[in-house]
Amino acid sequence: MSLVDLDGFGQHSAGEGDQPSRPRSVKGGGTGRPGADATGCRTVWGSYQVGLMRYGMVRRRLVVFPPGADRDERRAIRVWLSSALWAPLASIVVFIGLGTCHVDAYLGLCAAIAVGVGGWMWARHRAAAVRSGVRMIESMVVPSATDAGGRAREQQIRRWVTELRAADSGLADGSLSPAQHECVWNRVHAEIDVALATPIVGQVVRGRR
Repeated sequence: MSLVDLDGFGQHSAGEGDQPSRPRSVKGGGTGRPGADATGCRTVWGSYQVGLMRYGMVRRRLVVFPPGADRDERRAIRVWLSSALWAPLASIVVFIGLGTCHVDAYLGLCAAIAVGVGGWMWARHRAAAVRSGVRMIESMVVPSATDAGGRAREQQIRRWVTELRAADSGLADGSLSPAQHECVWNRVHAEIDVALATPIVGQVVRGRR
C-alpha cells in the first residue's frame, strides 16, 4: 500500500486530482506550529493517513488522542501504536544478530521472541493510562464503486480532519484560544465515539475504542 496526500492536508496545497511529488503519510502540522508537537510533523490531536490499496481502493484512517493529552502521553501512544511494526522488526534483528554470532538457533529464536513480545508489552504498559481514550476510525472505498455507506463514512472522516486542521490554523493565528482548540478536539473525539457505536449500514467499519 502506498500513502499519498489525496486531500491536500500535506505540506503543499494539492487538490484531489493532483499528483504528489512522492508518496507519504499525512500526519498534521509542521515544526513551530502551536498545534504541533515541538518535534514537528505531528499534531497534538493525533494523525490522519490516506492510503491507496489494491484495485484502487482508498483507505482513510483518522487517529484522535484523548483530549488534553500531554506530550509524554502522546509520545507513549505513538510508541504503542507503532509497536506492531517495530516489535517484529526488533525480533528479526536480534535473531539475525545472534545467528551471526553462532548462537544456537533455538536460543536465538527464544531471545528474539522475548525481545519482540517484551517490547510490545513495555509499549502497552507505558500507554496504559491513556490508550483507552484513543479513537481510530477508517473508511475503505473503491472510487468506481457505488457504496453509499462507505462514501458517507469517508465524508465524515474528511469533515473531522478539516475541522481539526481549521482549529490548528485558528490556534496558530490567534483566532482560537488553547481552550477553544481543545473544545474542537473534544467534540470530534466524542463524535467518533458515536460513529463507532453506530456503524453505517452496508459499510464494514474498522475502528478502535
